[in-house]
Amino acid sequence: MLAVEQTVIPHTGAEAARARARTTLAPYLRLRNYRSAWLRGGFTAEDLALGGSNRLIDALFAWGSPDRIAARLTEHRQAGADHVAVQVVTDTPGTFARQAWRDLAPELVTA
Repeated sequence: MLAVEQTVIPHTGAEAARARARTTLAPYLRLRNYRSAWLRGGFTAEDLALGGSNRLIDALFAWGSPDRIAARLTEHRQAGADHVAVQVVTDTPGTFARQAWRDLAPELVTA
């Protein structure tokens, strides 16, 4: 079984979505094991600098409308994932993302 995790940010604007992603990513950028894995995966030191390049952010986070996020999750399934765990990140960390889940649910059920 191949189970993967995809962090999603329910923002349709690139600037807001990437800002939220950079906040979420910040602690991981300080960890050597994550940095090494991203470098081995084809990212550069420049991609890891200054909170992460747009290229890194867009590769690690699915953001946008519910249908755009669902399309990203479908890509994982088409690439061989048996299960895709979805982590929703909102502007209010530590609060259950009830509305975001309600907005995503119709698309995810069919993804």
